[in-house]
Amino acid sequence: NYTAVDGLPQSQVQAVLEDKSGYLWIGTAGGGLARFDGREFKVYTTLDGLLTNEVVGLRFDSRDNLWILHPRGITRFDGLTFQKFKVPSDKLKEGQLRRIFQLGDTLFISSNLGITGRVRNDSLYYSEDSAFKEWGVEIAQAAPSGEICMFRKDGSLIVKSIDRTITIPIDKETGRVYSMFSMNRDLVLQSTEGLFKLDIKNQRI
Repeated sequence: NYTAVDGLPQSQVQAVLEDKSGYLWIGTAGGGLARFDGREFKVYTTLDGLLTNEVVGLRFDSRDNLWILHPRGITRFDGLTFQKFKVPSDKLKEGQLRRIFQLGDTLFISSNLGITGRVRNDSLYYSEDSAFKEWGVEIAQAAPSGEICMFRKDGSLIVKSIDRTITIPIDKETGRVYSMFSMNRDLVLQSTEGLFKLDIKNQRI
């Protein structure tokens, strides 16, 4: 159990990720980013190049770049330098970025209002994906098989893979979904009626 006394920049941790060398990368709610080697913390803040000191998500890409998600933008760290990408004000007027997922060679970013971003070839693109256009995404989770699963406010479930996007209806027996998590090789939905396994291959719950 580590606190600010031990060198953690802020006690409220919002993201944790382990790299190939075994280092832990820790995103905090206002203290920036920390790397823990098992003994001490190395802290990175806006003074080092972060877009902001609030970190809500972390993800490595296929080139081992660390993508650091903030409520209104993203920072890339290649191990030496930081590059900042801020969301244009007209693309994210009220919402905040929440999740970052990897699908193939592309990173996807989702917000609570459904505006999505894509990171490909070290470039960031923002768009209004058709899967998000009318209803915002309430919950998003990467399946063990690699697909991105998103529960929308209208009660439907969107499953996005590299080559297609499908919609899986959720009936009354399943109830209202309020959480998704991976367990072994399955994606499990937690709803008001219990736990349900998502069968992506056969497009059913």
